Amino acid sequence: MVKRKLSLIKIVYATIALSFCVCFVLIFIDHIYMIKSIREQSYRQLYSILDQQNQQIEEELSSVQSYLTAFAYSAPELNTISRNEKDTNYYIAVYRQKTNFSSFLTSSPIVDGLAAYSASSNEFIQSTREYDETDTASKLREIVRKANSENTLSDLCSEHWYPMEMNGRIYLVICLRVGSNYLFSWTRCSKILSKVHNYNVDDSHALLFAGEQYYTIENLPVDTPPKFHSTQSDFDMVTMDQNYLSASVNADYMGKDGSLMLLIPDVYITSQLQFSYLLSAIAVLLLIVISLATTVILHHHLTTPINQLLDSIHSLRDGNFGIRLPNNTSHVEFQPVNDAFNDMVVRIEGLKINVYEEQLKQQKIQSSFLRSQITPHFFINCLNVIYHLAAQSKTELVQIMTVKLGRHLRYTLSDRSFTTLRSELEEVADYVAISNLRYADAIELHVQVSDPLMDMPILPMILVTQVENTVKYAVIPGEQTHIYIEADEEVRHGISFMHLQIWDSGIGWSEENLALLNNGEALSQELGHHIGIQNTTQRMKITYAQNYQIRFSNHPQAGAQIEYWFPTEIPDKGGSQ
Repeated sequence: MVKRKLSLIKIVYATIALSFCVCFVLIFIDHIYMIKSIREQSYRQLYSILDQQNQQIEEELSSVQSYLTAFAYSAPELNTISRNEKDTNYYIAVYRQKTNFSSFLTSSPIVDGLAAYSASSNEFIQSTREYDETDTASKLREIVRKANSENTLSDLCSEHWYPMEMNGRIYLVICLRVGSNYLFSWTRCSKILSKVHNYNVDDSHALLFAGEQYYTIENLPVDTPPKFHSTQSDFDMVTMDQNYLSASVNADYMGKDGSLMLLIPDVYITSQLQFSYLLSAIAVLLLIVISLATTVILHHHLTTPINQLLDSIHSLRDGNFGIRLPNNTSHVEFQPVNDAFNDMVVRIEGLKINVYEEQLKQQKIQSSFLRSQITPHFFINCLNVIYHLAAQSKTELVQIMTVKLGRHLRYTLSDRSFTTLRSELEEVADYVAISNLRYADAIELHVQVSDPLMDMPILPMILVTQVENTVKYAVIPGEQTHIYIEADEEVRHGISFMHLQIWDSGIGWSEENLALLNNGEALSQELGHHIGIQNTTQRMKITYAQNYQIRFSNHPQAGAQIEYWFPTEIPDKGGSQ
């Protein structure tokens, strides 16, 4: 399994990004912790205030309850009233009882009224703190007398305060029974809640719970009753029209189901963290600025030199040995790397030059050797022609043959690596003329080349060799043989190529020979030994490397055909383009 390679630059940037994320998460956690801490602190303060106020309310209501209990067992006026004798003592007792109630109301501001009811005489004696409570007293009298007539008066009695609706208001009422006498006290629910309500905080709420029933200062129920908590170490976030922090305490004076709850808007509490929000925002902004600055600095002092080194390596891989890294870098760590790279490039360039020169030398030796193979082969064929002419006593033709042969040998034995297509075609014409002396004008040459191509560079003997093979293997004495040469220019991948075609009117290649030739294999002695074809192929490979193509085929309705493609420009470096 191949181990995946990692990028150092990406690792550095990923580390910076991870550090930023960690810091951001820590700031966020710290922010959440501060919100929780301020809520807990606010809850403790809220609970402490609520508990103190509730204890004060309980003390005041307990004093009222104690007063009624003491009054029931110590006041003789109740017995006088219960006898229902409408004499002077009766009216004096009623007066004294009202006076006693009024005196207590003066000293106990928490209650709104006191009342006594005698079931035997059906007398209801009342005293209220304010005049507008008279209607409430009248309503209570109506309720009490109706309950007495229905024999349910005992249902109104309770040792705890309980809520009662009278004249559209909610009151806390207590009723004590002594014999046939009943003592009542009442106070507005709003008065109880006003003692714990925080008027300094907008949208705060105080709630009074009696079992599942709950009441507000405005005597209006809330849409969603908040969850009740009475543990100081725990607080609850209540959602109604908005989020609230709640604190609650048990109201024992209302029994086990009574409680007081105070709701403070969460926005009021979190508003105390505005400075903390500002600090957190500044910290996040500083983190972003530091991260960006660090990224820019690393990009300039780390990423840029590394990318410059990588680009130089890629350029060197592509063969650009003139690439150099700066020697005056401001980074101490990169200077030895740059110096080592530049020294390596110089050494590689020197080694490449030495190897290239040695390669050229070897190519030149090999090319000369291949050409030396071609020249004796052709020379032997010419001598064979001269021999036959001399045997026929054709002295004039022997002279012409000798002149053309000498000129041809000078051309083939020259040390030129390239010649022009024009010169090559002239040599082909001389060779055909020499061959016609032997075969009595049995060979006819057809050349179709445009003038712009005549001065294009080609390898010497590339066409002469193939014409020689045609004469040797395709010409039959007494029959006309045609040789065709065409040339045109093609562009491949932006490079101009010469396309040469040469074919004859002979019988063509056999399928076996074509398969061997197109596979780059030499023909065996049994199949015909074409040394010129192999030498030409080797010379083109040495000269043009891989930048050439040779294709062997049979021309339609004709004989053997060879096609060459090679660059129209002389290779600069051993055939590499």
